[in-house]
Amino acid sequence: MKTAIKKVSEYQGLDVFDYSLENSQGARISIRNFPDFWHEFSIIDENKERQNLLIDSFNKKNIAQNIEKFQNLKAVVHENSITLKEDLHSISKESNSRRTLFQITYTLFEDNSVTINFDTDSQTDYSKLSVYLENYWIAAKNQVKVESEDNFQIDGKQVEHTLVLSENDRKEFPVLQIKDPDSKYSLDFFTNMDQLLLSMANLKNSSSISFNKKQSNNLALQLCFKNLFDFEKNNQLDVRNNWITYRIKYH
Repeated sequence: MKTAIKKVSEYQGLDVFDYSLENSQGARISIRNFPDFWHEFSIIDENKERQNLLIDSFNKKNIAQNIEKFQNLKAVVHENSITLKEDLHSISKESNSRRTLFQITYTLFEDNSVTINFDTDSQTDYSKLSVYLENYWIAAKNQVKVESEDNFQIDGKQVEHTLVLSENDRKEFPVLQIKDPDSKYSLDFFTNMDQLLLSMANLKNSSSISFNKKQSNNLALQLCFKNLFDFEKNNQLDVRNNWITYRIKYH
């Protein structure tokens, strides 16, 4: 597994770094410490070109509008994973503060899958988790077929839909699968979370997502995972650590 750390920019005096992992098949993930976090999940396609399946969801205007959601997290690179951690020392100086989360770990595997683990506890402020649970995907160049566990299907149409996820074996059966008829792979999604908010629209109709001219005719698939976090058990908050897995499958 290849690893890389690269300074890419500065924002208001903050050094912004890319932390990358790449497996033996050329699948690569990149995490930034600020502000867009997971911004690359790329593969080598059938034309031997690198294709990023993720879309950058933040431009300069969005950063300014959402600055309160962003945090300067510490990144630790391991052999096949990248962990984002809070600076607990600086948080302890704040009065009446709540931790947002203990840590998030992005793990890249040799089967071209990425698993995100959210290590949370009773002090977690779940209102700050949305920026980590929402992402945008290049769905297709032409048509796309989306299948889910509740038999909901769309075929290249603009749509907004909420999926209530069942208690099936969530590591064995995907809650969602994207198929592009023009490519030789599909993208499967697995999670132990409770809900998935799905919307899809043409990229050129979007004013909030950054994209290049080559992507302008593509569809953007927005996924936002949600959970029913507040479970009371013996008068204490029962917190479940969550995970999401994204897997590329070649046909």
